[in-house]
Amino acid sequence: MATLEDNLRKVPPQNLEAECSILGAIMLENNAVNVALELIRPDDFYRESHRRIFRAMLELSDRNEPVDIITLTDVLKGRGELEAVGGASYLASLNDFVPTAANIAHYARIVREKAILRQLISAATEIATRGYEERGNVDEFLDLAEKIIFDISEKKVKASFVKLGDMMKDSIKMVE
Repeated sequence: MATLEDNLRKVPPQNLEAECSILGAIMLENNAVNVALELIRPDDFYRESHRRIFRAMLELSDRNEPVDIITLTDVLKGRGELEAVGGASYLASLNDFVPTAANIAHYARIVREKAILRQLISAATEIATRGYEERGNVDEFLDLAEKIIFDISEKKVKASFVKLGDMMKDSIKMVE
């Protein structure tokens, strides 16, 4: 069994290819952002640059503007984040990850599962740290540990809900 020190040296669970595929799929088909939002949030991305790109995509989508290399570059440049995400060339390379947006839900589930694993690792570390401190009542500590894990589980359930307004927008677009 691995020691705590061994575990601390490990790279947290993540799938950068799935993250890139989500971002690339949204640039290929702008409506794919709604599918992604049913399953993930910006903080579910492991790489900070991917969080920033996804937030910029959400901003463009909220303004009913196209999500493409031009508009995305413009938003990120306006925020002073373009170079931090890898520049326009990195944004352009995201299209190389996916030939179609058809599998975005699958990629989003992968990213969500990895995010949950990272949250569980963080929670377990916090619980272990507090346990070693040996402060307070054991029953209170058990309640706290249960709450920490329950909060992660509750976030998973909430992520599966879609805002009614978003669903209506999609329905209206399909009717038009």
